[in-house]
Amino acid sequence: MAQQIAASNITNKSRLKILNARQQVLDQIFEDARKKLPNIQKDKKKYEGILKNLILEAMYALMEKELFIRARKSDAEIVDRAAKAAAKEFEKASGISVETEVDTDRPLGAERYESLFGDGGLTFSAGGVVVLGHGGKIEYDNTLEERLKLLETAALPKIRASIFGYHPTDLQES
Repeated sequence: MAQQIAASNITNKSRLKILNARQQVLDQIFEDARKKLPNIQKDKKKYEGILKNLILEAMYALMEKELFIRARKSDAEIVDRAAKAAAKEFEKASGISVETEVDTDRPLGAERYESLFGDGGLTFSAGGVVVLGHGGKIEYDNTLEERLKLLETAALPKIRASIFGYHPTDLQES
């Protein structure tokens, strides 16, 4: 009986070491992605398209006629262009005319945010937008950091499976 308990303890410790090593690999993948977020805005044309889509998504979510957009101070001009393009596309698709205004009084990145990733650090915005609707009462956070955080949660099972393979107890998609 004592041998069975010892063997079980060894097996459990081995499993925990494997799980810990796998988690470290996944954590490193997302840490590397976080470090690359500021590079997204280097290609201005592509970044403007990303911003337009982020704003458009917020427009569909909020379905408001008047929206305020917070962005980094350095992005104000490009966000304004992206917002106008998104508003045209939104009106064409929904029939609702929307007015947008970039909030230059409280830009993103002007203040420090507590890290979104639970690491206790402080970070500045790498880009993206926060869209405010209903007179500022509803906030739709579409910053690059928030998008990565959502991806980390939503895509983690697929990333885990693509790196380590499916475990027999996982539910596999057909």
